[in-house]
Amino acid sequence: MIKALLLLFKSVPTWESIVHSRRSLLYVLMVQFCPLLLLFCLGQGFYLVNWGHTRGIVPKPHIFGVNETVVFEAVQFVFWMIVLVVDAVMIKAFGETFHGRHSYTETFTVVGYTLSVLFLLLLIGAFIPIHDLVVFSIAMIFTLGTMYNGLPRIMKPDPPHAFGLYLMSAILVGLTGGIAAALAHWYLGGKFPKLQNIFADWGSHLPF
Repeated sequence: MIKALLLLFKSVPTWESIVHSRRSLLYVLMVQFCPLLLLFCLGQGFYLVNWGHTRGIVPKPHIFGVNETVVFEAVQFVFWMIVLVVDAVMIKAFGETFHGRHSYTETFTVVGYTLSVLFLLLLIGAFIPIHDLVVFSIAMIFTLGTMYNGLPRIMKPDPPHAFGLYLMSAILVGLTGGIAAALAHWYLGGKFPKLQNIFADWGSHLPF
């Protein structure tokens, strides 16, 4: 969490320290990405169980059961993991179209640290009474601003290609993150009743 905060408020020197530290893919995943994602899921789950999510033509809060919430957050956790892997693969491919030779660890580092900032902002936004997609949009703007400082320092593209690579990567991260946020919003809003029944059934088998 501290690193995510530093990326928000002291973006450039923090990215520089990340470059010098040369962390492994496993470190980025287990120390930076997963803890922030887990914290976001726990915070959102706590909110859903205690205050719920608005549903219906006439908006009313729907309080979620603990078991269903655990299943939903577990699925969301896995989905964001998939987003991380796919984004890292695609950004590596983008780099090659600009004649760059970037390792998967470099692109994984860029996406992992970038999304950790997003999860921190979404965690804070979960407890603010604003529409969740509005919170996501604002959080994504700040997140992509952080990424703007990190991508060229980690991947070191040729200067003429740097902005093009960033732009394509930012669109990808914004799009995949937006899909994840929209699916979660629609589920919480009751748009997938069959899926909700499945999650509730899975949750009924949990030992609590």
